[in-house]
Amino acid sequence: MKERLNKVVDRSALQLEEDKNPEAAASDKRSSSPKGTDSSEVSGSVTKTTKKSVKKRSHGKLVLIVIVVVILLLLTAFKVYVDNSYQPAHPMETYQALSAYEIESSDNVIAIQNPLAIERKDAVGFIIYGDERVQRECYLPLMISLAGQGYCAYLPTTFGNLPVLNQEGAEYVIRTYKSVHTWYIIAHGKACPSAARYAKAHSSKIKGLIYLGGASYQTDLSSMDLSLLSIIGSNDTLLDKNRAEAAKVNDPVRSEYITLEGGNHTGFLDTALMRGDTASPLSAAEQIEQTVSAISSFVQQP
Repeated sequence: MKERLNKVVDRSALQLEEDKNPEAAASDKRSSSPKGTDSSEVSGSVTKTTKKSVKKRSHGKLVLIVIVVVILLLLTAFKVYVDNSYQPAHPMETYQALSAYEIESSDNVIAIQNPLAIERKDAVGFIIYGDERVQRECYLPLMISLAGQGYCAYLPTTFGNLPVLNQEGAEYVIRTYKSVHTWYIIAHGKACPSAARYAKAHSSKIKGLIYLGGASYQTDLSSMDLSLLSIIGSNDTLLDKNRAEAAKVNDPVRSEYITLEGGNHTGFLDTALMRGDTASPLSAAEQIEQTVSAISSFVQQP
């Protein structure tokens, strides 16, 4: 009975205090309430969070769309660039008729082998790295001429006709044609740096390099046990001759340099005049004949 009376007295006192100071009482109630119980505050917080989430997702989608568009544009530009390659002046049938030996053509390589050289067990093989955006059939006259001089010639397929993407092209040829005794790489124009990088990494597999209208600008071969023949045309206006001259510091000690009077960049292959090159008084056949003669003399040196 006494406890009930005390509780009633306490409640009455509390009520009297609230009646005297209602603002303080309300403040006490708010401070004693758990955080987050105010529905308006909770609703506002959820709304802000939702807006931020939606905004973040929208931004992510926009970034993804931009990336996809950029990739598609780059792929389209690459395809247009690659498709605009230099075409051979004649069909394969014409080249086959000109060759004394069979022209083997597969997805991986074009090959012309001299059977007499293979039988002698001392066959010399040339692996050709074609210039940028030049279809491989354009080099068939050069290959036919090399085979006619007693050598074997091989041209590995390059993705998109871009030599920078096929530095290891020689590896497939060397593994496949094991009957060849000695290997050289012939590189034309912008393929020369790729050939030089391969030669430095695999110097035990090849004996030398032949540059046609090109140079090794960054790969230092000066201490390598290799031989080098560099052939340029006096009318070649695609080759930066000052830069090529400066790059000779990268060449092996056993290096030889030949300038074909009247020759140009295009004359090493069979196609229309390359953009930016200068016309030559020599026909492609004449320039190729001079080139193969120089190569033959070079490889016969001890």
